Amino acid sequence: MVDKCKIKVEFEVSADRICSLLVGVFDLGASNYWMHDYDFIKADKPDWSWCESEENLREWSEVSKVYTAVMCGGHYDVVLLNDNEDGPGETVRVFKKDLLEGLRIMAAKFPKHFQDIVNENDDAETSDVYFQCCVLKDVVYG
Repeated sequence: MVDKCKIKVEFEVSADRICSLLVGVFDLGASNYWMHDYDFIKADKPDWSWCESEENLREWSEVSKVYTAVMCGGHYDVVLLNDNEDGPGETVRVFKKDLLEGLRIMAAKFPKHFQDIVNENDDAETSDVYFQCCVLKDVVYG
């Protein structure tokens, strides 16, 4: 009989990968079935220090700010669907700390999806699971 043990393993997920997951949420509409609407609020003085390189900075500064707003110090206002479908539900505010906490939650509770991020094998479903972990702190839908 083999004893079971838990070990702590750390993975580094780049900011570029996080922005790519957000592309899945907002461009592919991965979370549209539980998210009524969203708005993104850019930081007054964007912090681009998360960019890994000058090339990365140029690339992300040229695309839609919706992906980078939170990484730069802004936030999202995510409007949830109301379960009884009589209009929009509550609004949840999402900051950079929530994006990072979403990764930790995903790694602990949904390791298969987290491994897809690490292996760059993610898709719209991975993006949705990630964003639910960021916004709802668990997978509630789907």
